[in-house]
Amino acid sequence: MRRLFVFPAMLVLLLLSGCISTANDTAKPLRDKANRLLNEGNYKDAYQLFSKLALDEETAPKLIGDDLQFAVACLRELDRQNEQDKLIENVVAKNPGNWTLLTKAAEQYMNANHYGYMVSGKFERGSHVGRGNYMKSTERDRIRSLQLYLQAMPIVLKEDSKEEKFNFYNDFADTILEGGKDKDSWRLQYLSDLTVLPDYENGYDHGSKAKGAPVDENGNPIFYKIPPDFAKAQNDGERWRWLLEEAIKVCPSSKNFVLFMYADLLRHCSKINFTTM
Repeated sequence: MRRLFVFPAMLVLLLLSGCISTANDTAKPLRDKANRLLNEGNYKDAYQLFSKLALDEETAPKLIGDDLQFAVACLRELDRQNEQDKLIENVVAKNPGNWTLLTKAAEQYMNANHYGYMVSGKFERGSHVGRGNYMKSTERDRIRSLQLYLQAMPIVLKEDSKEEKFNFYNDFADTILEGGKDKDSWRLQYLSDLTVLPDYENGYDHGSKAKGAPVDENGNPIFYKIPPDFAKAQNDGERWRWLLEEAIKVCPSSKNFVLFMYADLLRHCSKINFTTM
């Protein structure tokens, strides 16, 4: 998955190497200034410009996601992570049909620090000075990310670029797997509800334990089938398999790579205890 938690050095490399397209960029002077401020470590002023660009209706659609990504990176450097959720949702609200922006927004939630404090009934992401209940947002962030991918999917289907489609399916699948990797692969047996956001969790709750991989009532390991389409998947494992299958369809040469990912999950599951669901 193309996730990017951007550190200053990486930001400089990206900007100098021209990884961010400026084709048809009517706001190039403003973006150049934002990039310069970012390279200089002036995150406060750079944030003001990148956030303005991300919210500007005149910004080239293909560049909005990059502007949002860099604005969020500036907030992290400024330790103002409590502002990022509002910024992301405001940009998404202005661009509900921009699939590249939606996937970038999804990445920001997956890359975020999944903790914060509940202060006066409001979740403040990141560190907090003063009183407040320590909370986790891991599952909530994952579901919000999946919602954004789901929102983008019908738009992506209209794209001509097979490469962009492949990357989308692969990234979407990787985000689903995020909830069932390592010792928690049993979670793929659940069908995550993508219609509602789960509540924040108690940050000090250490009662849950890894259960391993799921088995059926006869003790046989569960292998996820490929459903007819995403909507008919019975669990997250089937959603994951369907997305991988779609990735192969748009890019047949990726078949061995995709099958390796599936085999790697099975190999990992074979090393942990199996649990009856």
